[in-house]
Amino acid sequence: VPRPPSFDEEDVSDKPSWVKQAERISEERASDIDDYYRQRLESMLAVDEMVASLIGELEDAGELDNTFILFTSDNGFQLGEHLIRFKKGYPYEESTRVPLFVRGPGVPAGSKVKNLTLNTDFAPTFADLAGVPFSADGRSLAPLVRGEDPPSWRSAILLEALPALPKASKSKSSVDGEEDGEKDGEKDGGGTDKENCKKESSLRCRAMGTPTPLLKYKAVRTETHKYVEYKTGEKELYDLQNDPYELESIHESA
Repeated sequence: VPRPPSFDEEDVSDKPSWVKQAERISEERASDIDDYYRQRLESMLAVDEMVASLIGELEDAGELDNTFILFTSDNGFQLGEHLIRFKKGYPYEESTRVPLFVRGPGVPAGSKVKNLTLNTDFAPTFADLAGVPFSADGRSLAPLVRGEDPPSWRSAILLEALPALPKASKSKSSVDGEEDGEKDGEKDGGGTDKENCKKESSLRCRAMGTPTPLLKYKAVRTETHKYVEYKTGEKELYDLQNDPYELESIHESA
């Protein structure tokens, strides 16, 4: 089970208040995280079998050499890094980075691309590879996956946690996305973390402990740095080249 330097981070004096108030990860919670991580790996066996079956079907049909296959995810996940357990949506690298593997005609085997890419790039990429005219947010990744160096590429991306959408039964919602006592960070998957965990005594709920709030924020992530502003006015700034695990925010000294 991964244990990066950010796991159960000891010194969070540079972090926003809601991280400072988070509980340290006990041995019992760490054990639950380990068990949950193993379950995630076990579930990936079904993905392995599905991919193998798909590759076999494409080979039998003679279409494998004419097919692009992409593997990715919709979001990252915190598993104890920066004291955050079993949550997503934070500005930290564990939440914001996702895997992206591509194979297909013209893709150099074993090559790696470090350009900043986004999920909004997928639709333009698929349209480009299929030769279909398409206009939308995002950029085609086709040149990158083929090993080409585009003359210009984005130098920064926006990361943000937005206010919750208004409930269907309501005619309006507050600017901060709080309604009927709903606080920042409580809503997750159709109910609050506490409410969901009252309905089930799952391993995930045991490992989560006291839920960590998710405050609204906006952030800019470049190839070398990340700057975050929270709704509370608190800030973070990381030099990702020298501090890839985001252990020391330099917002006060920069």
